[in-house]
Amino acid sequence: MHVPPDGPRRRPTDPIPIRSPSRRRSSGSASITSDSSTPWSSSPASITRSFTESIQGLQSRYADWKQSTKVFRQMRADGPRDASQDMPAPPPSPMSTSLLEPLERIVPDVLRHGEPLLKVTQNKVAQRTFRVDIESASIVWASKRNNQVPLYAIRDVRLGAEAQSYRHALQIADSHEPRWISIIYQTPKAYKAVHMIALSSESLQRWRDTLLSVLLQRQALLSGHVPAATTQSHWLRASWQRDQGALSIEDVARLLRRTGIQCGGSDLRRHFDAADKDRRGVLHFEAFQRFVAALKRRTDVETLFARWTSTDVLPLSAFAAFVRDEQGETWDDAYVHAVYARYAGPAGMSCDQFLAFLASRDNAPITMARPTRHAALNEPLSDYFISSSHNTYLVGGQWKGDSTVEGYVRALQQGARSVELDCWDGPHGQPQVTHGRTLTSKVPLDDVIAAIAQYAFVASPYPLILSLEVHNDVAQQEAIAASLRSHLSPMLVTEPLPDVPSGTLPSPEQLRGRILVKFKDWTLIRAMERALDLAADDVQTSTTTDHTESEGDSLLGHARGLVRHMRRPLRKEETARRAEHPVAHALSALLVYTVGVRFRGINKKEQYAAEHVFSLSERKALRMIRQSNADLVKHNVTHLTRVYPSLSTLSRLHSSSANFLPNDMWAAGCQLVALNWQTRDRGMEMNQAFFASSHGGYRLKPEGLRVRSLLKNAPGTVCVRLHLTIVSAQQLPMSSDGEMSAHVHLAVHTPMQWGKAARILYTGPGGVPASPRLSHPASFRTASAASGLAPQWNASCIVQLDLPAPLAPEAAHASTLPAATRGLLDLCFARFAVYNDADAGNAVPIGSCTVNLGTLRAGYRHLPLYDTQLSRLLYATLFVHTHYTLERASPPL
Repeated sequence: MHVPPDGPRRRPTDPIPIRSPSRRRSSGSASITSDSSTPWSSSPASITRSFTESIQGLQSRYADWKQSTKVFRQMRADGPRDASQDMPAPPPSPMSTSLLEPLERIVPDVLRHGEPLLKVTQNKVAQRTFRVDIESASIVWASKRNNQVPLYAIRDVRLGAEAQSYRHALQIADSHEPRWISIIYQTPKAYKAVHMIALSSESLQRWRDTLLSVLLQRQALLSGHVPAATTQSHWLRASWQRDQGALSIEDVARLLRRTGIQCGGSDLRRHFDAADKDRRGVLHFEAFQRFVAALKRRTDVETLFARWTSTDVLPLSAFAAFVRDEQGETWDDAYVHAVYARYAGPAGMSCDQFLAFLASRDNAPITMARPTRHAALNEPLSDYFISSSHNTYLVGGQWKGDSTVEGYVRALQQGARSVELDCWDGPHGQPQVTHGRTLTSKVPLDDVIAAIAQYAFVASPYPLILSLEVHNDVAQQEAIAASLRSHLSPMLVTEPLPDVPSGTLPSPEQLRGRILVKFKDWTLIRAMERALDLAADDVQTSTTTDHTESEGDSLLGHARGLVRHMRRPLRKEETARRAEHPVAHALSALLVYTVGVRFRGINKKEQYAAEHVFSLSERKALRMIRQSNADLVKHNVTHLTRVYPSLSTLSRLHSSSANFLPNDMWAAGCQLVALNWQTRDRGMEMNQAFFASSHGGYRLKPEGLRVRSLLKNAPGTVCVRLHLTIVSAQQLPMSSDGEMSAHVHLAVHTPMQWGKAARILYTGPGGVPASPRLSHPASFRTASAASGLAPQWNASCIVQLDLPAPLAPEAAHASTLPAATRGLLDLCFARFAVYNDADAGNAVPIGSCTVNLGTLRAGYRHLPLYDTQLSRLLYATLFVHTHYTLERASPPL
């Protein structure tokens, strides 16, 4: 999401100061500071002298300000001050640091002590001294607010041309591109950015290598390539300086903070005292080794380990039995042996090595997309759910938020395969993107298309769909078409593919690396309506109210409709004008496989071509689901349907831009379920979990929603029971006082059209009734457990899910679960939310994880926890055990 520049936008000619820290420390400035504390008892001569020095200081500062203003104007208009600034950035140097290196070895001494950079904001360009503080693991610089950027909060580093949109928004000349650095980082509430210009090529290289090393390190930890616990203990040992002799408890606390280990005060004292066997009050090296070992210890894993072996090592045979019988893996002997050899030592697999396996990618909690016949995505587009963004340009509310290029960059980086552009007439014949008839800001369409061209396929090679809402006159429609062709050719699909039969949709594989354009072709719509001999008044009314998807279902739209209804005679001219909807041929020529049409209902009289796509508001889709869900499912077997959030509630008009739960729409077979990606709520949690195991934003629909023969089978239900144990958590975020007493709340979501919500059948030891404020038809919570480092609950429950798929006679055990449920378990979700009891009045969890039950693997798994911005908490996990059982089919209702 874009971070709007600080302060009001200025014209390029406005005087904006550039301040140099060295000049602020001039004698004049210093005299002002010192004289402000001069007692009035000083002599008249002293007072006169200090006053004169103050005046001279002010004159000097004024001269500096004028010079800085001149330089800044030149920077924005004419480029750099010296020729050396035009030199290209040096090529990236190879990373010499290991991903396991602690910060002390990643950050060079120069950056630890600090070096000057130009900090750029909308208001000014000022020289600041930036340094990397190892103790707090942050980038810091002198400012009134004591600003800092935590290193592990950095989400992206954009250098040179990658940050073009920011540089243009800040009105900085392109000649400063080679040394430009934009750091995108995340706060608990939003994304922010810091923009800098390096003063030398060497400085740029230092910052680039350091920042990219930190990013690579974080990505390695999050991906599971490097076990987090192993990394942390390595960092602790690497941070030990043998010549420092011993560490006090304060020294140890600093080391823990530096390595990101969440250990509260009471836990820290307990482990420290246990390691300090000689009661010296400090830890020498051997005692420190014991302390590190105690931090790593997992008694829950030790108990599990003891169940599978009676010795200190787990033999290969026992490991094979564990992964097959407990974890439900179908690995052959060779693969089991390879995995075992990866973690075990010469004498066998120790408990620590067993833990390393449990926390590794080899024991990932989610089944990723596997190499099957569908792996290449060779089915028609209509057979896939497609990760889709609504109002992609917004970073705030839909009524008065900011429209930005950054919204597209972030959505595409996160795997969106459909983004929305609301196009309106702009000044000087240039279209712009904004939320029409609202107070949202505007961004040039050409900038948006340029960003899409750069980031379209960074996260996925599969087709990108541009969903346009065109509100422009014919001239600016031609400008839209020219911009699309200029930036996106040859990626743009402008004609049918030669190997795709007429009347069918191509597959994502056939469209690999291609971009489709979708918008309503009003020329086609009018022709279709005339062919159906619709009444003229119906045509006019429908066209008027359905002209724009986003606002057509809004409170504002309803209000306008009421006013028009009251003033019917006055609206005829406007209605007639809007009924024309002229479409530029240059733009309509870009409609190939995604031609937007008006929804006219689903019945035998209505015929939609394979390439026809209609859009439904959330309210209209829910009404369709309640009235004729089977018809909508059948339609979506061969056609694409887009669903977007309604603006019929105040929460959607307000800054929250709330989302609906998308699994209801997926259960109806709708492929393009578009959500407000700037709103990190439960709808986006579900969307993120759903596409986590997809092929680049495309996920094959369950057989029960795409195979016609399975749609006609006799109705019935299959009962699936989820046996779940919440075992423990690891390294939960600490509260401000460093203490923790946490519990876990579970909620299970199933599509509403199935008729039966999930139910909790059994609650074992360690579970308590769910809190009323968090109640759900299938809700469960654990008791509270102290310690944020490794709280344990061992709380069990059984959840029953009733799926609308008759149980086949041959489906007698869980290995046939996908076949028995026709894949419909993919539409069920479990949300785990961890709460700190100390924050009793706060309903915001300290960490949460939503998982798709269709891809949640059985056995013991570590679930990653996410913060309120859906960003992965670096070390926090939830250790759970799951397995499924199938019950006999129930008779039709």
